[in-house]
Amino acid sequence: MKLKVLLAGLLGSMLVSSAAFATDRPQLITPPPLPVVVVPPAPSFNWAGAYVSAAYQRGAIVQGAVGFNVVRSRVVLGAELLGGYSIGGGGLSVGLGLRAGVLVGDRDRLLLYASGRLYWVPGTSFFPMTFDVGAEFRLTDRLSVFAEGGLYASFEGGVGLGCCGSSLHAGVTFRLGR
Repeated sequence: MKLKVLLAGLLGSMLVSSAAFATDRPQLITPPPLPVVVVPPAPSFNWAGAYVSAAYQRGAIVQGAVGFNVVRSRVVLGAELLGGYSIGGGGLSVGLGLRAGVLVGDRDRLLLYASGRLYWVPGTSFFPMTFDVGAEFRLTDRLSVFAEGGLYASFEGGVGLGCCGSSLHAGVTFRLGR
């Protein structure tokens, strides 16, 4: 009987001490999962609306334009009124231009386009025209730079098609409004 009491006491003290030991042991608690942060993509540039631009053309021609773009999906269609002055003595010219292009890149920062422009030199029957391809790159939401090159030809009243050559110009564009 003494042995039974001894064993019972020993067993009881083991249970009590293991319970106390269990409370002293650090508990392993898994931390909650970290929240998933979804970063929205940077906004695309908006090419629609009115703009003004200035360019310098090979042959010492300074040109300005006021235009308007319409955007459908990634296609840009535009029209512009042009004014130019030939520093080399050709005088003033005015014109109308049309362009069509496609937006490239994940933020629509680059516009690749083709354009056609018809000019008139006041006081003459001289009508130069250009057919260009170009690229315009957005620096900010309102400011972009462009370069384009292509061919030019001219019509003179009663003479028909005049000289042909190449055109190359570069400039800056500022978008109006918001």
